[in-house]
Amino acid sequence: MIDAIERASEVWNETDHGIWEIREKQQHFVHSKLMCWQALEGGIALADRLGVPDRRSRRSARKLGEGNLIRRYADDGLEGVEGTFVICSFWLAQAQAIIGDVDAARETFENTVASANDVGLLSEEIDVASGELLGNFPQAFSHVGLINAAAGIDAASKLREARA
Repeated sequence: MIDAIERASEVWNETDHGIWEIREKQQHFVHSKLMCWQALEGGIALADRLGVPDRRSRRSARKLGEGNLIRRYADDGLEGVEGTFVICSFWLAQAQAIIGDVDAARETFENTVASANDVGLLSEEIDVASGELLGNFPQAFSHVGLINAAAGIDAASKLREARA
């Protein structure tokens, strides 16, 4: 496990091929950064149990996207600017819940849910400047992300209450 955490700390800022689509060249992908961040946060939480010294001073935290709304790509190679990708924002909320930052998870979750239309449906993307729902509508991935994040926040909340 320590090797995986070390590896995440070494490669978080490297380019890769991502998980979404085949691309000609490696790029920086939000999902990859988020997964490395989650590994590092988990490592911090487990450091005492594993007898590993705290190495937070080596790690770098960056905001991905705009506020709690997260982009899927920094640059997808296509013309124009892509909106924030809804499932990525829910992944952030879920990751925050997993590491025990329930308040941040709720804030991210509520900020993302607030973008739903008048009947509670979400699209694939959100234009941060206008709040307009972009891309595929309604988007199943977005709603699956919502459900998973809500379940993660609920579980983390119950765990925090049990420990209090």
